[in-house]
Amino acid sequence: MRKVIFINPKVTWKFIRTPYPPLGIGYLAAVLRNKWDVEIIDGEILDELEYRKRIQNINTRIIGITTTIKQIPEAINIAKIIKMSNPESVIIVGGSGAMTIANNQFDFQKNYIDIKNYIDIIVMGEAELTLPPLLEQVYKRGHEKINNINIPRIIFSHNPLNLDLLPLPARDLFPIEKYLDIWNRNTGMTSTSIISSRGCPYRCIFCDKNISGYKFRARSAVKVVDEMEYLTRRYNIDDLFFYDDLFTFDKNRVIEICNELRRKKVSVSWSVQTRVDRVDEIMLKKMKEVGCEEIYFGAESGSNKILHYLQKGFTRDIIIETFKICHKAGIKPGMYLIVGVPTEDKEDLNRTQDLIKQCRPYLLNFSFLMPFPGAPLFSKVKQWIKNYNFSQWDEMNSSILNYPFEIDPVEYHDRLYTTFKNLVKEGMECSPLQFYCEQ
Repeated sequence: MRKVIFINPKVTWKFIRTPYPPLGIGYLAAVLRNKWDVEIIDGEILDELEYRKRIQNINTRIIGITTTIKQIPEAINIAKIIKMSNPESVIIVGGSGAMTIANNQFDFQKNYIDIKNYIDIIVMGEAELTLPPLLEQVYKRGHEKINNINIPRIIFSHNPLNLDLLPLPARDLFPIEKYLDIWNRNTGMTSTSIISSRGCPYRCIFCDKNISGYKFRARSAVKVVDEMEYLTRRYNIDDLFFYDDLFTFDKNRVIEICNELRRKKVSVSWSVQTRVDRVDEIMLKKMKEVGCEEIYFGAESGSNKILHYLQKGFTRDIIIETFKICHKAGIKPGMYLIVGVPTEDKEDLNRTQDLIKQCRPYLLNFSFLMPFPGAPLFSKVKQWIKNYNFSQWDEMNSSILNYPFEIDPVEYHDRLYTTFKNLVKEGMECSPLQFYCEQ
């Protein structure tokens, strides 16, 4: 059978102690596997020696590499290694970092100018529909040159997918047991991820929508619960995390999922992410009744000025009210905050400290504002970007903006985190996972 290899490039990141498999290439593998022999080299889970050995031993002609912004340097390094040992190989790159490569952002660094020598095709958008015919074309053309000119060919998927038509991601091609073992050793529990929807119609300025777009699409309640039941039985999972950006966008679907979980008697703890203005008390109570234990919100800031800058579309009062009804419903609310936003000042810090005190989040995650190419924020702050070495773009640990902040973003972060930790010391309930990434 014809073969394609997918590679998830190895990078070091903050949550390596609580990893989830890259379901994006899991879906692609599931779509292709009836006609192709599919292999996945998962850098997230393989040790360094095994990872490098498998990359160097690739002799398959067609290779797909997924990449985020932070993975781009390693993705290019992989492509270079493969091309040097197998010049007739066809390297296809996709993922959230694909647009950055396609837009030639690497002109800012000489090291990346020769990217055209290593990457043949760039696929942007959802690839489940575009990739199968593309691979057929590549295969039929044999060793004929893919491009007439020496630049990557760019293919973009414009059609939003009907998610119910997709097969489940090919989890059997990942070492899921290793993922679960890492979770168990580090946290005393097992968890894996699931995706029930794609797309988000909101216009937050920092969000890159180049893969799933602005149109919200969701799988049916029956399909979602069937997958939850399968994962619970197959892997004996303690917890399921929904990777959806906007799980509760459609209230009726959420209620249907709750009803279906009750009907099928699926017993598992689960958690979701969503917006503070897309929940209500009735929905939260129903979610709690069928196993939803935690819900994470992109609050971003306690300052209305900063929320307006980020174009969040809600105010601090809504954040406070939403956390209040979560606590009342018995669901533990987590908070995501962004620091390092231009115009941020001491008053914004005070308001966000106060937000933490009022909301009493069960878990608090920070990220430094990152101007991802493709997001509206990029052009707005481009003049302040320190460098375009994406291997140094770490949204969890530092700002890459050379902006004249009144308070250094790292100090701003530390003050907010100190506020949270003081509340924990005073007896506020806190997630056991909160401090694992610091160990």
